[in-house]
Amino acid sequence: MRNLLLVALVLQAVSLASPVPARATVWDDFNAKSKKLDSSKWLGDELVAGGVVSEEIQRVIAGGKLLLAHRAVGDSGSGVSGVRLVFRNASPFTSIQYDVKPISFNTADCGGPVSTASEQQFNFLFNTDSISTCPTGSPSGTTCDVFAIFYLDRVSSDPANMVRVHGRVIARPTDGGAEVILGSIAEFGLVKKGTKMNLKTTWDQGAHTVTFQQTIKKTQTTIAVDYGMAADDNGGAALNTIEVDDFICGAGGEADASATWDNINVTP
Repeated sequence: MRNLLLVALVLQAVSLASPVPARATVWDDFNAKSKKLDSSKWLGDELVAGGVVSEEIQRVIAGGKLLLAHRAVGDSGSGVSGVRLVFRNASPFTSIQYDVKPISFNTADCGGPVSTASEQQFNFLFNTDSISTCPTGSPSGTTCDVFAIFYLDRVSSDPANMVRVHGRVIARPTDGGAEVILGSIAEFGLVKKGTKMNLKTTWDQGAHTVTFQQTIKKTQTTIAVDYGMAADDNGGAALNTIEVDDFICGAGGEADASATWDNINVTP
């Protein structure tokens, strides 16, 4: 009896000393009867920058899935335009996992420069004032927001009906300067339009890594990116998004992108 009591006390002490790992929870499965976006979870947003015009935008729940679609054309010059949903969360997620299916990715070029159609998921990690992380040439005192991005894109030179899948970690100066890529780019290769994928981004702050995971049916591919520094959090609210974006080469250029999302799960 004494031995059993001692074992119980030891197990209780271990459980109290070991923090329980955070578990993933459903953020949205888009199955609400109202078929409306939950305003407590999402903030809708559109972007138009440079000499482009946003022509068509869709952000709608249909068939239990979220559809985002966008088309933009070059007017007076190059630029970017897109439609997105912003997660209403104040702190960074350590993981985001979701189903995504690329539907339409088309581009028209400018006789040299190319346009790009893309789908992206931005995951804010931390803000830093490390000189080694912020791009060379940024003013002294400029900070950078560090993001992990899991994204699909297509340019005209890609094979017909195919998109490319990538993951990268970037540092983006808060003064609007040019971003830089931290570590290597995770390249997952080509995927046919209409292919359902499960994508997951996991941030290990202690190991200074972001792991990108792609699952198609029973095939799973995992690539870890070491971004090369410890987190240096200066505060500020997280900015996590799902979006489709068109990067237009210039006047006469065009791009459209559409994709569906489902079963979004997050871990604090």
